[in-house]
Formats: sequence, structure tokens, C-alpha cells
Amino acid sequence: MPLLTVPNWSLGRERSVLREAFDYLTAQPVTVHYAEADIDHNRTVTAFSGTPENVREALLGLAAIFLPCIDLQRHSGVHPRIGGLDVCPFVPLPPLRSPGDENFSQDPPGHDAGNAGDLNRYIASVAQTLAETFQIPIFLYEHSAPGRDLPNLRKGGFGSLLDRTLSPDFGPNRAHPHLGATVLGWRDFLVALNVNFPDAPGAVETMRLIASQIRDKRRNGDPLFQGVRALGLSLQAQGLCQLSMNITKPDAADFDSIVAFIEEKAAKHGIGDGYTQLIGVIRDTDVERSVKIFPRVEQIVPTRQATHWSEDWQ
Repeated sequence: MPLLTVPNWSLGRERSVLREAFDYLTAQPVTVHYAEADIDHNRTVTAFSGTPENVREALLGLAAIFLPCIDLQRHSGVHPRIGGLDVCPFVPLPPLRSPGDENFSQDPPGHDAGNAGDLNRYIASVAQTLAETFQIPIFLYEHSAPGRDLPNLRKGGFGSLLDRTLSPDFGPNRAHPHLGATVLGWRDFLVALNVNFPDAPGAVETMRLIASQIRDKRRNGDPLFQGVRALGLSLQAQGLCQLSMNITKPDAADFDSIVAFIEEKAAKHGIGDGYTQLIGVIRDTDVERSVKIFPRVEQIVPTRQATHWSEDWQ
């Protein structure tokens, strides 16, 4: 599995489109780790891996199915978004050195760093193709554009992009009227983990309060919440409230203590029966450190035995 991608699509309620997309994806020569839609988020998360060329072709094929059916001016859903293809991260397997590492540069002598240059050129090629094919601005982020992260690029949502001049890395300088803009790039592994509770009076407010407390603790340097992004959401159609997290520094994370903190805070407000929900993928090394995360087998990415992705570029 040389390269993993986890494209997020702003569509989650059109059953015929979802069926076509999932049938298409399962027929491609890639390993499908995850493909699920959520009616309240009105969002579909896909995760698949394979050789760079096969991943590229599967991504472009999904875009051709999803994007013509998305109109963000009529879109409703609880998840933040700025685009039809809202975010599309790529994760090399096994991980490469990142631009923050001491000896990193784009193309220095040496096997690993050269591979980083290959990956950046590959991502630029994919971004250019998406921008030209669908006339959408594309912003690079994370290791593809050090200093840019998803929350800042998505600040203000789709509506904030309209009627103003943008400065994307690829594509037009105006947001697409229906598809907005896309955030795309190379990032490290993260764990997208929800803790869901049955909805009850005050439950959503409690989730928002706990999410705010987590964000405050992260900003104040609490090591338990290092790299934890949190939102409290209402999933009315499913009768749930949700504490939604992206854990961006999984190597440092104590997953079970984070979940226990949420459960304990919820219990003080009379809210119980919570359960975890893993979105996308998780590394085998992360699963071994948790008894509160319950991935399906296909969601577990084997990083110890992964074939070095650079060998498959040719």
C-alpha cells in the first residue's frame, strides 16, 4: 500500500449517487478502507490506498460522480465545509520525514528526501488536474504548504469564499458557485474519532461545552489534549449528539484517557451510554494502544509491513 488518500465529499443523502460511487470505488484496483455517508453531516468520507497512479485514477473517477451532484448553495449539514470535495489528504505509507524534521528539504541528496519531492510533484499534478477539470480553486495544506492547516483555510465556510478574489495554489481565483474550493495536500496520520450519545434535553449544549473545554485545555498546553480538535454537534436525524474529534498527533495521544474525559464530563450532566465511532482509518500501532476504539479490520492500516510506496512510482 504505497499511498493512502481520504477524500471528504459534501454529499451524504443522495442514495443513487452514493450507490454509484461506492460501486465504482470497489471495482477499482485500490484497497478500500472506508466509504460511508452521514445524513446529518451530509458528508461522505472515503479512504483508499494503492499505487499512486491507481489512487489518482480512483480519486478522479469519484470526483466525476460526486461533484456534478453537489450544490453548496443548497447544502445543509452540521459539518464545516468550503467545498464539494472539501478536503483531500494524502498520506504516504510508510510515513516520510516531514518538512518540520531537522534534516528535511524538498529535494536534497538521499533516498527518503527525494521521495518527498516525488510526492509533492504528484500532489501538484493531481491538484492541477482537479482544478482544470472542475474549475475549482485548490489550496495546498499541511506538509504541502507548511504553516497552513485545515481549520484556518475553512474558517468562514463556503459562504465566505463567494464574491471575493482568492489566491489558490491551483485553479481560478474565484470560488466555484456550486463546488466552492478544495483543500488538498500531504499530511501525517490522524485519528478521526467521534463519541456519540443518545440525544436528550441539554445534551447538545453539553457536547459543545466539553468540546470548548478540550480546545481550552489544548491551547493551555494540557498534554492530554495535544493536537486534539473538537466540536460538539447535533445529529437530529439519528437522535444523537456527538463530540467530534480530529486527533492530529496520534503518536502522543492517550486515546482512552481522552474518551474517558468526555464520558466523565457527560456523566456529570446526566448523559450516558456513549460509544466511540472511528471515521476513516487508523494505524495498527494506534489500535494496540486503545481498548475504547473498535475499528473494522479494513480500517486498520498496517504500517509496520507496508511496502515502501516509492518503489511503485514507476
